[in-house]
Amino acid sequence: RHEQVLEAMGEGYMLFDKDLNFLGVNAYALRLYGMRREELLGKNFLQAFGITEEHPLVRLFRPVVQTGQPVQQ
Repeated sequence: RHEQVLEAMGEGYMLFDKDLNFLGVNAYALRLYGMRREELLGKNFLQAFGITEEHPLVRLFRPVVQTGQPVQQ
C-alpha cells in the first residue's frame, strides 16, 4: 500500500541502496527528469545522470544513504 501512496504523491521520490543504485522511483520524479522507470531501476545514480561524486546532489545524498538520517536544512 505504501508504494501506491509514494507513486501518487505530487513530489519526486527516489529510493537508493547504500551504493546509490536505484531501488525505486515514482512517476513524478520520472516526469521531472524526463526518464523511464526501466532507465533507472537497478542503475547507479551517478551513471544514470552522468555525474561524479563531486556533484552537489551526490554530496547531499551520500550522507543520507550512509547514515539513514534525513537531510537537515
